[in-house]
Order: sequence, then C-alpha cells, then structure tokens
Amino acid sequence: MLANLFPVLLLLVPSLCQYDIATVEYYVQLITDLYKNGETYEWPTNAHEYYSNTKRQKYGSYDFVVIGAGAGGSVAASRLSEIESWNVLVLEAGVYGDNATDVPDLYTPVRYTNYNWAYNSTPQKTCCLGAQNQICLYPRDRGVGGSTLINGLVYARGYKSDFDRWEKFANDKRWGYDSVLRYFKKSENFVHNDKQAPYDPAYHGTGGYLQVTYHQPQSPQLNAFLEANKELGFEIADYNANKLGASPVQTNTNASLQGSPLRACRKHKNLSESYWYCAIRQVSSNLYHPLGTCPMGTDPINGAVVDSKLKVFGFRNLRIADASVFPSPLAGHPNAPTVMVGEQLEDLVKLTYNGKYD
Repeated sequence: MLANLFPVLLLLVPSLCQYDIATVEYYVQLITDLYKNGETYEWPTNAHEYYSNTKRQKYGSYDFVVIGAGAGGSVAASRLSEIESWNVLVLEAGVYGDNATDVPDLYTPVRYTNYNWAYNSTPQKTCCLGAQNQICLYPRDRGVGGSTLINGLVYARGYKSDFDRWEKFANDKRWGYDSVLRYFKKSENFVHNDKQAPYDPAYHGTGGYLQVTYHQPQSPQLNAFLEANKELGFEIADYNANKLGASPVQTNTNASLQGSPLRACRKHKNLSESYWYCAIRQVSSNLYHPLGTCPMGTDPINGAVVDSKLKVFGFRNLRIADASVFPSPLAGHPNAPTVMVGEQLEDLVKLTYNGKYD
C-alpha cells in the first residue's frame, strides 16, 4: 500500500507546505484510510437502492429538468440558471464530492467507494484476459460532477480533424472545429503557469469556469522526454492549439507552488538578499557527512594530523583511514572515497610489513 501512497503524497507536498501540521496529518490519514478501505470494499452488483419511489412528492414546477449532474449536465444547468427567471431542476443519484475526490491523483482508489456505479463489461475474449473472470472494469462516477470525480483531469481537446469529422456526421457546421473552438475558449480559464511550456493564446480562453494549467509539480523525467522528442524531430507544441508535437500535460487544476515568508525573517523584504541570508540561517542543515577532522597534510603545525601514508604525526603504529583524513571537501558523496582510503591503507600496511602489496 505504501508504494501506492508515495506518488500521491509526492504530489501533495508542494500544496501542503503552506498548511499547518494538523492539515497535513489530516490528508495523510485521509489517503491512508482511502487505500485501506478500498482493500475490502465490495462493489454493488445492482442499483436497487436507486429504484424509483412509487410515492409521489411535489417539489414545485420547473422550466428545465436536467437528469444527471455530470460534466455536461452541470454545465448545462449552470448556463441555464444564468437566466434568473428560469427554474432549473438537476436530478443526480449521487452526492457531492469530498476532499478525496478533490485530489487529482486519487482517482484510482476513489473507484473503490460509493462514488463508482461499478459498471463492468461482459466476459471478454480479446482483452482483460488477466482480469478476474476476464471482465473489464468500467468505472463511471456517481455524484455531482459525474465522472470528473474519478478523473485524472488531463485537458486535451482533440484535433481539428476530429471535429470536422463530427461536422460531416451531423451535416452541420456548428460541430466543425472552427465553430466548437469558441466554446472551448468560452469555458476555459487558461493560466500560463509554466513560461517554458508551449502556449498559443489564439486557442485558449480566460475568464471561464474551467481552470486549465500546466500540471505542477512536473515529473522529473519531463525534460528528458521533451529533449528526446526534439532529437527525433518533433516540435514542442501546444497540443490544444491544433498542433502535433510533444508537450507537458495541461490539466484542470489550479496548481501553484505557494509560500509565505518565514516568520523569523518577516522583518526583511520578502525574497530580498537579506531575507535569503536570514532564511538560510533558519532552515539550512547538514547532510550527515562530516569529514576532514584529522586532515592529511605535510605539517602538523599547519593543522595536518596524518601524513600521506595515513600515519598520525607524533605517534608510532597509528594510522587513520576514514573520511576524517580528507584534506578538503568533495563535490560528491563521501562513501566511495572513504572506501578508496581503506584500500590505500591496506596496501600501505602490506608494503610496510610485508614488503609488497596486492
């Protein structure tokens, strides 16, 4: 289970850094419980609890009834309700999302909750053969927001040819790319939060209800992926701008790395040179690799403790072979050099007492 938790916690770290320890502990416990409960969760095999109630009840009269508060239904209902004189009723079997559904990378464990209708395929012959009874899972969300609640929040519209094909199927230009583009832009609030990422403002909107950003924090492998594509001749392009190429992923998240001045350094202008000196003193720490306390050298008067043969000055039959003899710090990890010092000592001792070394 810890292997599953790690990437989720990694994604949460930047956003949780600005909160108190109680909030952090709450989310850690939330994620832990979600995975733990999912191990024993049993999906429903029917929808009997949602069978219609034969007893009629009056809820008033409405101009529009929207059945299902999924991505489309919710938008339709919201847009309809902009007309104040209209009464709009939205019917949804599920409930509102919670803190678990608000975390993008928790869409997998959320499948093992009541948010999932638990639809499955019939036994398959050409796919899902490794699944139990060769049945494919088909998770669809039950709740306000529909399957946006069990979703990775990737924002990728599709290509121009996709919608031009729709136009031909529908025999109506309103479904062609040039027509649907304005609706994409109308709903979108694009925030160009990664200035290095490709962005074509002609294809993006601002001020809409659907937040779109480049996902943060980015994968450590992203730069290698983009560079590899460039070497193969592919363009680094905004894939939602009718271009084919490689790009960081755009998502429906409001992700950012936020912070506030350290309490002990608030008397300094935030991010100024004096602030950073103060901050360094507040948060800097060692990396548990002390060295050079018995440095190698030629003159003990100048601080040397051992000579080049690792012998301690002023003593007979005493040598040192560890990181303490390093005469100066290294740019790398001290473990391998310390091993090397031990190898050196072995040969020095053999040469001294055996006249030869391996």
